[in-house]
Amino acid sequence: MIRREHFCNKLNDLGYRYKRETDRVYLYKKPGNPSFATVPRRDLVDEDYVRATLRMCGCSPQDIETFVATYRVQ
Repeated sequence: MIRREHFCNKLNDLGYRYKRETDRVYLYKKPGNPSFATVPRRDLVDEDYVRATLRMCGCSPQDIETFVATYRVQ
């Protein structure tokens, strides 16, 4: 599991900015990109979800695994 704050900070580093929130997720959008990245409002986010979202956002597989290994909560 990854803390939501670390995941949001990584999205900000990738150029995504907070747009709005819904009942269950926060929406992040990159300027010039029509798609959204969603972040669950839970405090801890599943690692597989983080990997899939970062892959969709254009992060390299090595960067993704480094991020997950660094911020994994035991």
